[in-house]
Formats: sequence, structure tokens, C-alpha cells
Amino acid sequence: MSLETYKPADVRDAAAAYAKLEKSKAEIAYKNTAEPLASMGATHWNVRPDIYRESQHIAINLTGGTWNSYFDHPEGFWRDYTSVDHWYKAGRGDPLPEHLGDAAVAWILGEHTGAMPVEWLIWWGWWIIPADGLGWRPYNGWQGDHKGKDGHIHITYRIKR
Repeated sequence: MSLETYKPADVRDAAAAYAKLEKSKAEIAYKNTAEPLASMGATHWNVRPDIYRESQHIAINLTGGTWNSYFDHPEGFWRDYTSVDHWYKAGRGDPLPEHLGDAAVAWILGEHTGAMPVEWLIWWGWWIIPADGLGWRPYNGWQGDHKGKDGHIHITYRIKR
């Protein structure tokens, strides 16, 4: 916008739009950190670049949802930059529908698995460590059961060496 076309109304409109954006961001931040998840650390998206790309692909093309990591994720493992959770549209704490999670997990562990080696994956009360060859086993969860109202996919990718 040039100085010639700048009007005080533009300032008011911009300020209102900015205030609306900030309010929306605050509401999402509150929703994404509401109990019981708030005690699990601050949400962030600062993960390894290849994991970021993979997570974006899963969210956009497979689940229609969102993804995040958080401080000390999973708790006690400090894998913030190699672990992600996939949630539904409203973000952290919005449960992922079972059929969407099933499809995403099938893709992640299917033919695609060699491209992004998974160290472990948790979904709908089950978990798998692909490298140990033991298959799916019940997940008794130190951080929820990852199903129903806690429905999200947790993926920890292997650390690159």
C-alpha cells in the first residue's frame, strides 16, 4: 500500500483483523494445551526436516488433521525432534477418527516404511516396534491409550546416524 492510498480506516481494519487472528491463535493454543495435555509440555512443530515433510503429507493427504510434537516428547525420552502426534482438525487433543488413523497407519507401515524408518508407532490401544519383528501388541500407555477421546497416532522415527 502506498502512502498516497493509506487511510486511517485501513489501520482500524488491519488492527481488527490482527486482533481477530490473535484471538483465534489464543483459542487454538488454549485448546491445544488444555488438561490433561497441558502437563505434557508445550506444543511445537520444530522437528527434523524430513519428519516435518512426512508429517505434513500425512496430515494433508491421509488424515485431514494436524500434527505436533511437544517438549520432552515422549515424556522421559526427549525425542522432541523425532516424535510426532497426529490429531484431527482442531489440533492437539482433538481425537482422530479411527478409520482415518487406520488408513494413515497402513500407509506409514506399508510400502512407504523404508523411506521413513519408524522406531515405534502407537495407535488405538496398540503399538509396534517394526525392527523387533514382534508385531502389534497391546499398549497399556504411560501417556493414555491413544484411542477414543485420546485418539491420535504417535510416531517416533529412528534417529539418523
